[in-house]
Amino acid sequence: MFHIKKIMVPTDLTSHSTYVMRYAAKLAEQFGAEIHLVHVVEPVPAVYYEAAMFTEESAAKLVETARKLMHKMPESPWSTGTKVVHEVMEGAPITQIVNYAKEHGIDLIVAGTHGRTGVGHLLLGSLAEKIVRMSPCPVLTIRKPEEMTQL
Repeated sequence: MFHIKKIMVPTDLTSHSTYVMRYAAKLAEQFGAEIHLVHVVEPVPAVYYEAAMFTEESAAKLVETARKLMHKMPESPWSTGTKVVHEVMEGAPITQIVNYAKEHGIDLIVAGTHGRTGVGHLLLGSLAEKIVRMSPCPVLTIRKPEEMTQL
């Protein structure tokens, strides 16, 4: 039998994340699982440091701001008995997400996808797609209904 005890939800701290969290909350409730809500702050490439006057203090502020936003995420999707772990990390998102899943024994990742196609997909890539390819566990991708297209 397949047991889901830990569900990871990578979040970009947007309203779409709230939609994804609702799916994860229902799954957590059904399986009695805990939620790991994870946000990764991507460091600014060194080439931008000089032009943007970006400093280590600026990076630390980004992480601190992300932590504050993470704790302001709506608690309503979680049932009262659901344990929620909040984690903010700095680094390359795909690497951090995959490593976190391995290190914490995550059983399922519930990730949002923006459903980009064409040039948008080519230029921005798909974090969800990379998670699916590299994840040590199953991945459920969620898109908002208004972003779904007819085939």
